[in-house]
Amino acid sequence: MTVAVAGALALGGVLPDGSGGRAAAGPGGSASASPSLPPPGCRGAACDGKDPESMGCGIAVRTLGGHRTAGGAGMEIRYSERCGAAWARIWQSGVGDRIRITAPGGRFQQATVADRYDAESYLYTPMIGAGERSALRACLLPATGGQRECFGTAEDGDATEDGDATGPAAAGADTT
Repeated sequence: MTVAVAGALALGGVLPDGSGGRAAAGPGGSASASPSLPPPGCRGAACDGKDPESMGCGIAVRTLGGHRTAGGAGMEIRYSERCGAAWARIWQSGVGDRIRITAPGGRFQQATVADRYDAESYLYTPMIGAGERSALRACLLPATGGQRECFGTAEDGDATEDGDATGPAAAGADTT
């Protein structure tokens, strides 16, 4: 039974170790190549407001920066080179909290923690089209009306942190 399952998994392009890489070649055989991925459902600005998972953008994602809030919630800015888009995610947050990602020019996407399931697991914003080296900013907007906590990425791709709402990303459309 175990050999049959391992063989079926290897033929399907997924190895038992979860690598999805090449299978070892047997005597006189050749290694099997992993199947090619379908193209993403959007690219760049066409991804604005769309779900990263349903668009196929959640594959080979990079974390551009992260922050742990004073209340213990975790936040990250995630980026898909494949789609040329980013999103923010939060976990261990409170019901009613909002997570927002803002791109240069004040464009933003946000998500609201609707229930305890959202609060305990990962909740992510819709995507925003952006280059990997864009100055992106993620903010937690607490339901309790407490002070927002933000962090961002600099134009050179380095993460920066701050606990206030100052700077260009805090102005204009990023005021709620």
